[in-house]
Order: sequence, then C-alpha cells, then structure tokens
Amino acid sequence: MPIKVRCQDCKTVMGVPDKAAGRAVKCKECGARVEVPAGGDGAPAKKKKKRPAKKKRRPRPELSFDEMGDDIFGGLNLGNAEHADELVCPNPKCAKIVSEDDIECPHCGVNIETGALSEEQRQRQKRKGPPPEEFYGKVWGNAWAFTTSHMNWVVRTAVTWAICLSMVIVSQFVLTWYIPARITELRDTAEGNIKFNATSVVIAPQDGESVTYDGKKYTKAVTLPAVEVAAAASPPVWFWSFLYLVFFLACFGWAWTLAAKIVELTMRKQKKIKRFDTDIFRNMMKGFTTIFWPMVLMWPAYLLVGILGSFLPPIVTGCLAGFCYLAPMTIFLPHAVVHMAQPYTYRAWLLNWMCKDVFNTFVPTLVVGAMFFFLFMIWPIAAIGGAAATMGAISKFYVTSIEIPFINLLWNYQGTPEEMGIFVMLVRILILFTISFVGMFIFSFLMAFPAVFMMRVIGLFGLYFGPDMTLCHEQPPGSDVGIGPRFLAALVDCVILLVPAGACALVSVLLAAYFSSVLAFPVWGLRLLFFGITMAFASLLYFGRFESGANRATLGKWSLGIMVLTEDDMPLDFGQSAKRLCVTFVNLLLLGIPFIIAAFHPKYRAMQDLATKTKVVWRGDEDM
Repeated sequence: MPIKVRCQDCKTVMGVPDKAAGRAVKCKECGARVEVPAGGDGAPAKKKKKRPAKKKRRPRPELSFDEMGDDIFGGLNLGNAEHADELVCPNPKCAKIVSEDDIECPHCGVNIETGALSEEQRQRQKRKGPPPEEFYGKVWGNAWAFTTSHMNWVVRTAVTWAICLSMVIVSQFVLTWYIPARITELRDTAEGNIKFNATSVVIAPQDGESVTYDGKKYTKAVTLPAVEVAAAASPPVWFWSFLYLVFFLACFGWAWTLAAKIVELTMRKQKKIKRFDTDIFRNMMKGFTTIFWPMVLMWPAYLLVGILGSFLPPIVTGCLAGFCYLAPMTIFLPHAVVHMAQPYTYRAWLLNWMCKDVFNTFVPTLVVGAMFFFLFMIWPIAAIGGAAATMGAISKFYVTSIEIPFINLLWNYQGTPEEMGIFVMLVRILILFTISFVGMFIFSFLMAFPAVFMMRVIGLFGLYFGPDMTLCHEQPPGSDVGIGPRFLAALVDCVILLVPAGACALVSVLLAAYFSSVLAFPVWGLRLLFFGITMAFASLLYFGRFESGANRATLGKWSLGIMVLTEDDMPLDFGQSAKRLCVTFVNLLLLGIPFIIAAFHPKYRAMQDLATKTKVVWRGDEDM
C-alpha cells in the first residue's frame, strides 16, 4: 500500500511505495528532499530479520508499469535510493551529498539549513569570479606550490634560455671578430691607385693599369662603398646576424608563450600545464610581441618625445624614450599578458584600454608590479649592469686563462687569437658555446624559477581581477572590424617591417655606390631611389603573400585575430592583394587622411577597401 508523504517546500502530497519506508526521495514537483517515515504514516518500523552472511542478496524486483498505477515512484530502484542519514544539498540543481559540519554546500554555496545563497556567495556569483580580497592571502602559497610542482618547466625554460643566450653570445663574438678582420683584409689586399674615404672607396686606374680590389681587377674608374659597409654586407655577416636575430627573439618569445599558457590555464582553474605548440617561428613572433609591444602601445608618447626632441638635449630625449619603453614593462605587463591569453588580444595594444584596466585594478597592479620588479627584474638588470662594467676584464680572463691554454693543450699552438686560422676559429666557437652554455644555464635556472612563479602570479591576478578588466573573449565571426584594431594592426606591421627596412637601406647603399659612376644622379638621390624600390618590393612580398596566403592576413592582422576577404567572403589572390597595397601607398602619400573615412563608414571601409572591393573582418573563434 503506498505511503502518503508531504513535501515541506512546495506542500505537494504524493504516494511512494512502502518499500521506500525509512529512506528519502525527491519531490516530483520541486525536486526537494522528502523523508519517508520508517513505519509508514508514522507507524514504528518493523524489525528485519538478519540474513545469513553466506547467502547472496537477491536483486530487488522492478515493478511493472501496471503495478505502478498512478504512482510515479512505483518503478523506482530503491537499491540505489539514498539513506535518510545522508545529507543532500537542498539546491535541486546541485543535490550533492554534503557533510554534517558544512554550513554551506561546498559545490554551489547554498546554505544547507535555509536553502538560500549567502550574501558572500551571491556577490561571488554576480561577479562571476572568486572574491578579489582572497588574492592577497593565496597568491604566495599558490604560486609557490605551482612552481615547485612544475620544476620540469623551470628546467626546460632554463635550457631554452641557455641555448638562445649562448647562440647570441657566439653570434656576437663571430661578428665582432669577422667584421674588423674583413676590413683589414680589404685594405691590405688592395693594389693600385685606390683612395679609401669615410663613405666610399675610389678606384682610379692610371695609364691603362689595372687595380686589384677584393680579388677583382678594375680597368675603369669606379666608386664602391666604404670598406666598413662592404664588410658589414658580406654573406657571413648576414648569416650570423640572422642567427643572432632568431635566437634573440626566441629567448623572449619562449617567455611570452609560456606566460600566456600559464595565465590561460590558471584562469580556467586547471592545475597542470599540458603540451602546447612550441614552434621556434611562433616563438619568434612572440619575441616580436615582447620587444615591440611597448613601442606600439606607447606610440602617442613616442610621438610627443619626437616633437620635444627638437627642443631638448639628446641625452634628455634618450632618457624619455627609454622611460616610455620600460614603463609599460612594469605598469601594464600583467594586464597585457592576461589580454594576450585571450582569443582576441587587440586591447593589450591600445593605451586607452590599458589605462582603464590599471585604473580599475590600481592596488593589485601596484602589488604585482612590485613583486615583478623585486623578484624578477632587479636581478637581470644587476647582472647586465655588472657584465657591462666588467666586460673587458671578463673577456681578457676568458681568452688568456681558458681559451688559449685549452687550444695550446690540444695542438701545442703558440700564438694570439688573431693569428689563428679558420679551423682553430671553429674550435674557438665550440669552446665559447660550451662555456657560455654552462654559465648561462646557471644564470637562466636562477631566473627561470622566479619567472614561472611570476607567471602564476599574473595568472592569479587575471583570475581574481578579470571581471574588473576589459577582456575580449569572443567576436562574431565575419563581423566588420573597427578603425581602432585596424590602425593597431597597421602599427604592428610597420614595426615588423623595420627589420627588412634596415636590410633595404644597406642594399640601397651598395647599389647606389655601384651605379654612381653610370647614372648621372647624386649618391644620396640614388640611395633614396633604390631604398624606395627595394622597400616597395619587400612590402609587396610581405602584404601580397600574407594576405593572399592561408591565414588571409599579415602578421599584424593575424596577431589580433582579423583577416582580409573580398566582399563576397572569398580569399584574395596575389593580384588583388597587390592592388590593395598600391592604394594603401596612395593613402600614405595623402598622409593617411583617406584611412580616416573608415571611422565614419557604416561598415568601417577605408579607401583601399572601397577601391578593391575588400573588407577586414574578425576571424572568429573557430579560426583562432
């Protein structure tokens, strides 16, 4: 016979099978916990006979649909029903078992006695994050526990930095040795009427005689670049400069990549670092981000410094420019890394958004900034300053006490490093790399531990104060991009193009010196002409190939999550991208004024978009 019970929350009366006596069921209306009297309608419970231990417990039979009748609990498997002495969270959406000592449910925060949220839990759910006041008490212990449990990543960071810094030292050593040696060789091997000037080398054969310079014979007068320029433009210098750039950027890029990953998993409340993409070229791009992010962020300040530089002494201008570069690394860095861990990062490059975030989180920003400076920044600054002050003594000690004795021990060679051949030079490179790696690994390990510690601190900063920041988690795929992110992407591309611009300037000097005796133009005019031609060619390769490639965006646009498409949502081909670049050049000649129309166009179209029927849109989360 079914037992009649009443729910204390919604007052619903329902019937349950007599087999549910002494147990608890859920209300069919509100899902609340309802206790069933042990004896049915308040009658005392009957004593059950104890079954023999050897006999197996028979499975309880399931009631058929006909046996259930109107009772919705007739088919309930009472073998899985909870006992009356077990406490369950009164929240129907939670309904998890809680302890007798719990005042609030540890899963949802509902008060177990009243079934309502406390004011603290209400504010926490309204904020969509943990209480910010807990940050100061948990940051040290949490970051320390995370760092000690991820010592493998500390060691990996130390090894990566040691390899990169060692290759930077080796590249700098080779360049420092090769360029002066090449200049001396060009001067010593020259034969004939040759005049070496500060800006050029004038070859003027007399009476039909030939002049030998750099292994070539000249019978006509010609003007060539200065020996310093010729030495700096030789293929070995290009090779070792490329290695220097790659490993220098990879060193900073690894730190930025790992920091963004730790911040991301911290804000997602994950405990372990999983495998992620550590491609060296992606690290190089992150290295560009680390180095050039302060420049792009502070471009209004740099513009002001440039204007004031015409009235101030050079040393004051340099100090102001240095302050504009170092200030973001201590003030805005926590916010920037948190933004960089999001799918869309463009607000980390805009000064107005960064200032707004700092204003909203002023006190924790000061705390994290002080921790970052005293735990991490002060040590490399002291090391770099000490190394710069004692570089001469360190170099002399290394050459006289380590390098030359070791080479003499191997070959019994008596001589100075300048007199050694190419083979011995390769041995010097191997010795230098080995010694540098050992020293840099010790230094990098001492730096990697506080680095990973601070990465976790910044992640906790984003977790506790993320609701106070202007984070951008998503954008509608294919929606038009406003003028702010587009201008920012153009700035990033301009900064990236500074590297090929330097190469184009060097090539233009060489070409101008070679054609100065053929073309009736002044040297400075030829340099400007060839620089414009080579820079236009480099820009065409950069914008044309990237915007018509698989990513449909330049590196600046790709880093901000935007891309270029035609008006019918098709990818651009190389010809369309080249036409778009040509219109952009016209835009630059007009001082960028046509670009401003994008701010007033309903779909944010600039002149290059209207002329080529293209558009700049957000890529969407699925393409990130």
